Amino acid sequence: MTSEDTPMWLRIVNEIFFLPDLPSIVRAGKWSKKMRSDNGVFHPPHKPSKPDYLIFVNSFFGLEIPRDLPPTAAPVGSLLSPTYPPLDQECGAFLARHTSVLYIALGTHIILPHKDAAKIVKANRLQEDGLKDGVICAMGKTCRADLDHSASFLFKGESKEITLGDLLDNKHLDWVFPFFAPRRAILGSVSTKLYFTHGGGSSANEDLYHGKPMLSMGIFSDQIANAARLVAGVAESLSKLSFTSDELYTKAKKILKSEKEAYSQNVLRLQRIAHVANLIEELMYNNELRFKDGKELRPMHLQTADMRMSVSKVKNWNFYTVGGLALSAGLGSMWLAGRFAWGYRGPVIGQFRSIAFASWESLKNTVNK
Repeated sequence: MTSEDTPMWLRIVNEIFFLPDLPSIVRAGKWSKKMRSDNGVFHPPHKPSKPDYLIFVNSFFGLEIPRDLPPTAAPVGSLLSPTYPPLDQECGAFLARHTSVLYIALGTHIILPHKDAAKIVKANRLQEDGLKDGVICAMGKTCRADLDHSASFLFKGESKEITLGDLLDNKHLDWVFPFFAPRRAILGSVSTKLYFTHGGGSSANEDLYHGKPMLSMGIFSDQIANAARLVAGVAESLSKLSFTSDELYTKAKKILKSEKEAYSQNVLRLQRIAHVANLIEELMYNNELRFKDGKELRPMHLQTADMRMSVSKVKNWNFYTVGGLALSAGLGSMWLAGRFAWGYRGPVIGQFRSIAFASWESLKNTVNK
């Protein structure tokens, strides 16, 4: 997310990555301009209007990359309400019967292909290993449209296969598929141990407020960037294009068992930051949980990356030096090639004429035959 640990080649790629997509970007700009014109919209997009003296930005200062702020910007702490809708009867009864629940919520507008839904169900080995004993998977009617209800699964320890349709109809004691689930109430339950999310801004902020580790699978928009931030200590990421049930199982096991202590410490640190009343408490809680046995685990919470980088990297002097050398090498090579060609222009032109004449004679002989 910053250039602190980024190698030079990746910084160069980052500067030119958009070039292959430039035609698409231009077409999208023209299409957007035409659409606005066709609908009679002529004012500049995103034009701020006065008065704009007070603006709230939905930004978690434990999740975001630290950056310098102007004097008119001030972090005011969590704006999440301490109260929220309670558990409904279905989810409340389920959480009361289970002690280690995986909560899955991938967004209202995201429709999972059947093959991806099947991968999630097949990761049930977490239950076979005793790492979870229940699953709550919130899924609206639209999200179920592409699912094959006749697909069957056999869970270890059970003699009979169960279809996906039966799971969706809540006919398995350890699975529940509500059309809507009270997210914050579920995240606030002591029975919820892991949250599988798309990593949207609200989902990430609310999860960190309630202190649960995550599996994050960004689908679009800010979710991709949020996933890159969450994996810095409170989540494992999955790719929507290539994730497998084995990967889901392995990464969930890593959070719940093999590296549980590290994830728990980071989750607690961010949860405290989300709950604090002022910046003094925020710094106190952060400082307490970023050390272990006297060893610093991570930099200070609000320290910007440039404080840990050399001046040449902060100012991009090394980047500009490499670019200047590359440009000089290219121009120098062109100059040398031009000078060489000019110095030997007589023999080169003579050779070219000889080749052209020989080709012409050969062509005439071929035609005459």
